[in-house]
Formats: sequence, C-alpha cells, structure tokens
Amino acid sequence: MLLSLAYLASYGQQQYWLESPTMWGALGLAVLGGAAFAWRQGNLKRPYIHLGVFRHRNFCVGLALFCVFYFFRGTTSIASAYFTGVLHVDARQMVGLQAATLAGIVLGVSVVVRFVLLGTPLRRLLGVGFGLLLTHHVWMYLLFGPAQGLAVFLLPMLLQGLAVGFVMIPLALFTMGGLPPQLASAGTFAAVAFRNLGFVGSLAVTSVLQPYWRTAQLDRFRADLLPGTSEVAARVQGLQQTLQGKGLALETAQRGAASLLARTLETQTLLRYCLNYFGLVSLGLIALLVVLLVLPPLHRQAVTFQSRPL
Repeated sequence: MLLSLAYLASYGQQQYWLESPTMWGALGLAVLGGAAFAWRQGNLKRPYIHLGVFRHRNFCVGLALFCVFYFFRGTTSIASAYFTGVLHVDARQMVGLQAATLAGIVLGVSVVVRFVLLGTPLRRLLGVGFGLLLTHHVWMYLLFGPAQGLAVFLLPMLLQGLAVGFVMIPLALFTMGGLPPQLASAGTFAAVAFRNLGFVGSLAVTSVLQPYWRTAQLDRFRADLLPGTSEVAARVQGLQQTLQGKGLALETAQRGAASLLARTLETQTLLRYCLNYFGLVSLGLIALLVVLLVLPPLHRQAVTFQSRPL
C-alpha cells in the first residue's frame, strides 16, 4: 500500500495524476492493499498490527502529529535543492551542513531527555520543538538569496536538528505512553507507517506545487521582462560584451548571452519556489502551534519514572 502511494506521489504529476491509467492502477492497488491488510489483521489470532491501537485517542493524535511532523520535514529536500541549484554547493560542503544538523539532533535529544526525566509536560516540550522548527523555517526564508555565503546557514541547520531532537522524544513518548504493553509493538509499526505516510504526502505536495509555481513565476518574468525592453536588452548586451571580451565571435556570444540569461531566470525561479514553500510551511507550523495549545488530549500529559532497586 505504502509503495503504491509513494509511486503515485512521485510520478503522479508527470503523468497528469488520474488522467493516466497507471495512476489509477496505483491508487486502486493502494486502496485494495489497505483494505486487505486491515481485513487480514482483524481476523488473525496474533495480528502483525493489532487494530485495537486505533481505539486509543492519544495514540491517534500522536499518529497525526507524526504525519504532520514528517510532512513539514519535507522542506529538507527543498533546502538541498536551493543549496545545489542556486548556491552550487558541492557534496563536501553539503556534508558540513548535514553535520550541523546532526549535531543539533544530538544536542536536542540530550537536553529533552533531561526535561522528560524532570517530569516536564510533553505538550510544553512539543511546543518548544515545533517553535524551534518554525524559527528554522522563518530564518531560512529570510536568508534565501542568490549570492549567500554558506556559513550563514550553519546555525539554522543546527537549529533544525535541535528542533527534531526536541520533537521526536516527547512525540514518541506521548504516542506510545497511553498504550497497554501488549499493544506496544503494534503501535510502533503503526507509527512508522504514519511517518512514511507523512513523507509521501510531502512528496505529493512538492511534485504538484513545484511545476505550478515554476510556471507561474516564468510567466510573471516573461510578462515583466519582454524581449526588446531596455532592461533585458541591457542585460543581454552586457553579457554579450563580456563573452566577446573573452574572445568569442559575435554570433557565439549572442547565443551564449541568451543561454546565460535563461540560466539566471531558472535560478530565480527556483529561489522563488523555495521562498514560497518555506513561507507556506511556516504558516502551517503557526497553525499547528495554535492547535497544540488547545488540543485536549495533550493537556497535563507528563511522563514519570519510578526508581527501582537493582
């Protein structure tokens, strides 16, 4: 089922979604597979995933938060596209950014475990974690530009890892804490499935929004910068003179100038797409924080640990 949904999310836009028989087949396979799996698990004596886990309200809320959290985490691929497509970052430099994120995760987990042991309410920890994630997205939104230095992104990437560490532990404890011990393994498998579902949803949304925003941005640029206008003519003339100064013939320099202008337009389009998506996710995180403040199952939720002699 998940593989069919992943295929649908990854290739649906390329094949015009349900206008393609292949996409209908993938959707039908996902629906039939999910129904068959639910029927099979409901009739097994020892099911792989006991469907009784979905009778627990806090567990269902936790699954929804897992799904939303990994949906928002899909911006990682958008940031990578910005680094490689706009800033032209190589693999070695990307390792440095990923190392900053990893360091933030380690730091976040280390700090949040201490707060959990002190009995801090999980709702408060989740609020801090999602607040840090919101700060990361707003910070990245403000930093996005065509000529940024890579060093300025180290702290936002560290903050992203810190947010992940602050969210993962409390969210896992909240989701699994209300289940009886005999349903713990089923709850774990269900949480992993919903995590993947959130990631698949992120793939689907990005595959739809990227070409839509790209086309809209290109149309806007073409409307504002029509060939023959003074701004475009001056830009092309400057590029052409630069290329001619490097020894290229007039005709070759003209083609090269047009190619460079088109490449600049593509870069600006990708940059605008990154800005739009991060802005949209920031609004979603604000809405999620508001929901966390009023969500009844999270109120007064805390985890306590009792020391026992060895």
